[in-house]
Amino acid sequence: MLKIVKEIRSDQWSILTVLPPIILSHVPGCIVEIGMGKYSTRIWAEHSRVFERKFYGCDSSKRIVDAVREAPYIHNGMEIFHESSIRFMEHFADSPSVVFLDGNHHENIVRKEVHYFIEKIPYGGVIFMHDTLPMEGYYEKKLELKNKEMNTYKVRQELERMPHIEVFTWPYTAQTCGLTMVLKKDMNQKFYRL
Repeated sequence: MLKIVKEIRSDQWSILTVLPPIILSHVPGCIVEIGMGKYSTRIWAEHSRVFERKFYGCDSSKRIVDAVREAPYIHNGMEIFHESSIRFMEHFADSPSVVFLDGNHHENIVRKEVHYFIEKIPYGGVIFMHDTLPMEGYYEKKLELKNKEMNTYKVRQELERMPHIEVFTWPYTAQTCGLTMVLKKDMNQKFYRL
């Protein structure tokens, strides 16, 4: 487990410290983070360093991007972009094994991000989505304070109905807002066929 896990409350990002190393041990590709954060970017930077994977991060906030660029955990395998996810996807040309989506929380943007990266990741690749099953009280407070259109959970609900996607959501982690793991299945594999 990563050294920094001791510094982070166990219910916040522990899944991002434990599961990605397993995925990165089996699936080739880079790491992508849409919507960077104080702890999450540090975790992804460490995975990138340990597994010698290219890391791409983007955020529309100049303050966040500047802080990340100055952080001590930044290394040569990292590319940081100050732009929207839509703009980032227009020039992104790599193949990710792991993607973390925590940028714009409006369903139309998240839907574009998810469908874009589902096409890009190989079978066995994983997309982690934040704010997909928030606790009701916390969600209502967050809506009042931050974002009147935070409805990422609607995209999660759509994904749950897709046969070529495996979806699992942890409701009690990632700052009590829910973290969903989206796995792309190889429907040619007999064990996935109905």
